Amino acid sequence: MRKQQAEFRLVLRDDNRYAMVTSVTVQGLDYYVVDKFKGGVLRQSLHEMGQSHTYVLGERVAPANTGKPMRAFTGIRSVWGSSLSAAPALRDWTYVPKADRPNRRLTLVVPMEVLPPLSSVDVWLVQGGREAELAAEWESRYHNIVASATMEWVEPKVAVVVKAVTKLPEGMLPAPPLSTPP
Repeated sequence: MRKQQAEFRLVLRDDNRYAMVTSVTVQGLDYYVVDKFKGGVLRQSLHEMGQSHTYVLGERVAPANTGKPMRAFTGIRSVWGSSLSAAPALRDWTYVPKADRPNRRLTLVVPMEVLPPLSSVDVWLVQGGREAELAAEWESRYHNIVASATMEWVEPKVAVVVKAVTKLPEGMLPAPPLSTPP
């Protein structure tokens, strides 16, 4: 069997400028989720043998977790979530979107004007045949989905949702409104 490969890119568009915000790369049964911003990268890796690692600005922030091997994955699982409400000045607006390639690369471009001031992205893994379960989970969790996409050709599948944040955790203050630098 040929090793599966896939690339997903979540890209923000502001007029004619683009910023890649979140990417998911699949190599075999290793999954890498990366959030990019000026001056740094947040990264989560999930590996074939069940280990997972989280890095902030290049430093591992916790010991590796060991779970079930990816071949034993069943159901649905949220594996990453991050805010899209960071000031646009923190984004690198030099990204040039690459064309999608069937069974290889998928790009979801979200215009800044449709992005609510408080918004986030979540990345999910989905076992084939469990898409209805994922849809029900999203319907119960998320009340304002802005955009979503699924990489159907990998197993487990990768599903990404961009949504408004409608309720902040107690004690958390909202971020200032999004505005783009001149």
